[in-house]
Amino acid sequence: PEISVMASLTVADLRFNNLDTESAAALAAVAKEKQISLCGIKPEQTEANLQGEPGKRMGSADAILLTADLVVRASLTSVNLSGNNIGGYYDDMMNFHPILEGPKAIAEAIR
Repeated sequence: PEISVMASLTVADLRFNNLDTESAAALAAVAKEKQISLCGIKPEQTEANLQGEPGKRMGSADAILLTADLVVRASLTSVNLSGNNIGGYYDDMMNFHPILEGPKAIAEAIR
């Protein structure tokens, strides 16, 4: 007799792919349903260091991806999001451009 094994995706890291917020929201909805991390957070993790680095800063769409992780990774007690651009960005003239979808989505996920 054959034994059939069905592997399923549990962790992916889709940050920094320049997704728009609508696409990120669609992915996050599916990830919540399927219990998949979209920011590379493993099931056993209690802490996640997602601190931004030069050239790798999470934007609003990435923050929306994170909402799936906040829902499916109940073991998380600490997440470092410092140094990211989840609430907006500065242009070359140092003018700030707010983008509120990411922070609003995170606030909703941690309620």
